[in-house]
Amino acid sequence: MKDRFSIIELFPKAVYISNIERPFSKKELIFFDKNLKNISPNVGNVSSFNSRILNDIILKNLKKQIDKHIENYIYNILKFNKRIKPFITQSWLNVTNKDQHHHTHCHSNSFISGVLYISVNEGQDNIKFYSRDRNFFEDIPIEYNRYNSTNWFISVKCGDLILFRSDLQHGVDRKIEKFNRISLAFNVFIKGSLGEELHFNKLEL
Repeated sequence: MKDRFSIIELFPKAVYISNIERPFSKKELIFFDKNLKNISPNVGNVSSFNSRILNDIILKNLKKQIDKHIENYIYNILKFNKRIKPFITQSWLNVTNKDQHHHTHCHSNSFISGVLYISVNEGQDNIKFYSRDRNFFEDIPIEYNRYNSTNWFISVKCGDLILFRSDLQHGVDRKIEKFNRISLAFNVFIKGSLGEELHFNKLEL
């Protein structure tokens, strides 16, 4: 007799993956290159001094695209009420070259974080997410999947946009190939009305 069973996914972390589906314009690329001439050291790689990249008029159309994806993620995936409105707080460029990495971290003072990939080595570059859940009993699985893994790679290509809750730990392993990986990272917060008076959790932002 065949065993019958089902699996449900409890409390999954929703990582949103899309693509802007257009090449970066010449003006955008020149703007990125200009900002990458003024960089500061990060933990394992470097970042732009400019932490308001998306506020520049040159990236107006790009920001509109990103804003639409943020709204889609918050309203249609996370199902937040439209009484709240998301807005980008900071945005900056990251560069990771050969023998560099991006340390494991999460983003404080932020609700949603995101990464847009400007230049990557397709087939090699990825972003790595880490689980905070602890497995008290472990073995080496014969095959890794979402139920037995403590970290997970997502391969990326140029134009990919990834959104996730800011408390989700992530990073980039040491690069072994000579190819500049350039990404635009950003944080998102919300304004408006959260919670309910009768639940004693009302918050106006």
